[in-house]
Order: sequence, then C-alpha cells, then structure tokens
Amino acid sequence: TPNSASQAGGTNAEEVNKLEELARRQEALTRAQRNLARREQELEEEQRRRELERLRRQQEQLTADVEKLARELAQNNQGQQSQRSQQSQQRDGGSPQQGQQGQQSTAGQQTAQQDGTAQAGESTAQSAIERALEQMQQAAQSDSAAIAAAQSQKALESLRDQQRELSQEGESSVSQIARRLSERGQELVRNQQALKEGLEEASRNQGLGQTRREARRDEALEALLDAQRQQQRDIEEIEDMLRAVVTRGDSDDRSLLTQAQAATRDLKPIRDEMATSNRVLRNGMLNLAIDMEQELGDQIEQLAQSLARLDPSQTQDSEGSARQVASDAQQLRQQIESLSEQAEQFNQRNAGEASGTEGTGNTPSLAQMREQLENSQALAENLSQQLAQQRGGTTQTLRGEANAVGTARSIRQQLTRQNIEDFLAQPELLQALLQPIVELEGALRAQAELESAATQLFSAEEEAIPDAYRELVEQYYRTLSEGDSGGAR
Repeated sequence: TPNSASQAGGTNAEEVNKLEELARRQEALTRAQRNLARREQELEEEQRRRELERLRRQQEQLTADVEKLARELAQNNQGQQSQRSQQSQQRDGGSPQQGQQGQQSTAGQQTAQQDGTAQAGESTAQSAIERALEQMQQAAQSDSAAIAAAQSQKALESLRDQQRELSQEGESSVSQIARRLSERGQELVRNQQALKEGLEEASRNQGLGQTRREARRDEALEALLDAQRQQQRDIEEIEDMLRAVVTRGDSDDRSLLTQAQAATRDLKPIRDEMATSNRVLRNGMLNLAIDMEQELGDQIEQLAQSLARLDPSQTQDSEGSARQVASDAQQLRQQIESLSEQAEQFNQRNAGEASGTEGTGNTPSLAQMREQLENSQALAENLSQQLAQQRGGTTQTLRGEANAVGTARSIRQQLTRQNIEDFLAQPELLQALLQPIVELEGALRAQAELESAATQLFSAEEEAIPDAYRELVEQYYRTLSEGDSGGAR
C-alpha cells in the first residue's frame, strides 16, 4: 500500500544513514590498521602490542554496533512480513466460510509464495551484513595488523554492499538511479586508490628473494585479488544501472540518454583492463599489476566524472558545494595548524624531561595527537573526493587553480603516508603541508565567491530590464565573446 511503501522508504533511509556512519568508521579503522602494519618493524614489541590491542578494541566496539543494526534490520523485515500477511488476510477475509475453503487455500498458498519470495530477498539483503560481521570478527581476532587490515577492507566492502542493497530497494526512478551512479563512481575511485596503495605496500613488503610462485601464495596478495574482483563486480553493477537509465529514460531528455550511453561505452575498456590486471596479479607479477592499476585509476576517475554529470543535483547545488568544499579546506588547515602546535609542545615537554625541567600540564598525549591525525587524514580524503566530484559534475573549473583536484590528492597522499611519530620526529613536514593547503583554501574561497556573484548577477527578473538596455547588453557581450581577450575595447 502507499502508506506501507512510504514507511518502508523512510526506514530504508534511516538504515542507510546508519550504515554510512558505520562504514566510515570501518574505513578509518582500516586505514589505521594499514598504518600500523606499515610501521610494525619500527616499533618495539610492547608498543606494537599496545597499538594492536587499541585497534582490536575499536574493532570489537564497531562489531557490536553492526550487530545491533543487524538485529534492527531483522526486526524490520519480520514486521514487513507480518504486515504483508495481515494485508493478505484482510483482502481474503469477510466472506462466508462455506464454499470458500478452496479459495482460501489458494489464497493461502499465494500468500505463502509471496512471503517466501520476500523472505528470500530479505535473506539476500541480510547476507551482506552477516558477511561483514564475520569478517570484522576475524579482523578483531587477528594478531597481525596486515591480516586485520585485509579482513577490515573486506568488511568495509560488505557494509557498502548492504548499503547499496537497502538504497536500491526504494530507488527506481531515473533521477534516483542517476544520483546513485554519481555516488557509485566516487566510491569506485576511493576503492581503486585503496587497491593501488595496497599493491604498492605489498611490493615494498615483498621479500627480495621471493619467487613468483611464493608471491601467489601470499595472504596479503589474496586480499588484493579479492579487492580487484570486487571492483569488477562494481563495474558490472554500474553497467546495469546505466542500462536502466537508458531503457527507462524519457526520450525528451536526450542529453541524459546520450551521457548514459557514452558512459556505457567507456566501461568496456575498463572492464577488459581489470580482467587483464587480475590475471597478471594472479601470476605474481606485482610491479606490472601496479602499473596497470595506475592506468585504471585514471580511467576510473574519468568515468566517475561522467557519472557525476548524470546527476542533476550536481549542477543545481554547485554554489553550496563550492562553499562546503572551501569550508572543509579551512577546517583541514586549522586542524594541521593545531596539530603542528601540539607536536611542538610535545617535543618541548620531552626535551624538558630529558634535561630535568618540568613541562606544562596541558601538553597533549600521543594518543590524542594520533586521533587528531586520523581525523585530518579522513578530512583530506573527503576533500579530495568532493573536489573530484565537483569537477566532474560542473562545467566550470577553478580560476587560477585548474589543478585543484591534483593538489588535494597530493595533500591527502602526503598526510596519509605519515604517522604521528614521523611528524614528531620531523615537525617541518607539517609546516610543509600547510602552504599548499592555504593556497588551495584561498582558491576554493575565490571560486565560491565567484559562483555566488554569478548567481546573484543572473537572478534578476528579465522584465525589470528595459528592452533598449537589454539589446545593448547583448551586443556588448557578443562583441566580447567574438574578440580577443587582449584586443581593443
């Protein structure tokens, strides 16, 4: 019924939001586990044990939160099944029992079939979150940060699968599919970046004398193969969604259909390249796979930009998006400035303790600074994704900062490559990060102001302009567009 459909849609939206929050937490935890795996050899045994225990507690807490959501999903599914059963009984009820037993039996069979079909769909939807729980539990039980990170990555992908399934239950219109395609494109970019970084890390950790056969048996390599296969499945799902846009789209909206068809054509070489890279990695040729995944990353970013252009909300919200991105850049700059000050205070306290003098009581702890660094890393990741999406969803580019996406990506890479101990040992690294962040923030602020001014300029009603002046203005701008920028005025 319309009422029950509306309630189901609202429930799905709430559950999708909860899953998004849990997935972001899992993503941050996975990043922290990778960082620990990268610097395990540099830490003393006791320090490594404490760090691993801290991450294990975070994973256990996150697992408990996901278990709670899984119970809520199961309860909601049971409630929907009960509601469908009651509605079916109401449709069949009210008639005399005599002479209706055959009809009731048939109706009961149809109801059972409907409930069975619904249960099968709900079981499929639940399998993703159950799979995530199993992978999270394995991550929490692991004594190796590298293996924990690999299991955490799988859990993150499963949570994203569950989120997509719930989202798609209530989204069937072309505009909704287009919006989901934009989100899937950005998710594909994020996963591709994580895959490339994982391959590079595996290459660094690979033994110098390791044979290709030994590399094929490596557990970390198997996790990377799983990530590649997940990217292939995601591409197939995106292709299905594009096909739905083409088949369901209104013939009047030729622009949307043309863009969807063009994006579909772009998928084939990506899909073929993914299959080749997967075969290369299975054969243990890690360095060649890294080169192929780098090329794939460029192609996927272009695809994500094409998918973003399908979403009409991208162009409608460009001004608000520009202001939000500029605000995020400001927040990142403030966090790095604060972290730089804290690192200086921390080093001063340690130097004072070494010389026998007392330090200040307000000096931040190592755990506090590590948490702030993880927040800054997540913010830099989000900023980079927003800029890539903004460039793909609009025809405008930053004036004086055409390479804003590349700048943001470089900031993110430099920030995520280091851990708090690196920044404490070399405080100048934080200072070196500040300059490009300040420049990027200034460019984004300028772009937001330009978009705001353009909106105000063209917001006046046309009838308020006299015809004579309108003709003069049109002639003026026509002359400007036809002449050289450096020509005579």
